[in-house]
Amino acid sequence: MFANCQQFDLTANRNNVRSDQEEYELALHGIKDFCKEQFESDFVKRYFEATRAERENKEDEEKKKSEDERKARAREIRKERLNKYKSRSTKMLSRENRL
Repeated sequence: MFANCQQFDLTANRNNVRSDQEEYELALHGIKDFCKEQFESDFVKRYFEATRAERENKEDEEKKKSEDERKARAREIRKERLNKYKSRSTKMLSRENRL
């Protein structure tokens, strides 16, 4: 977070604000209160609830899709086995008829 105030004094290297000032403490307290109010607002709570619900719905959809794909693969494998079995049976019957 960045805050600008003409009352802040910079350190000698000008990279930091001296934190022993009353203005600094007041600004820091005000920023923290503002952030807390924003985080606890109904809008932010609804946002996080909606995001969570969307994530859960997406996970449920992915699970269902994965399950459907697994079932489809199982049906295809079963169908292939059945076709192989039918093919072998047909070949055996045709051999028996020739004899």
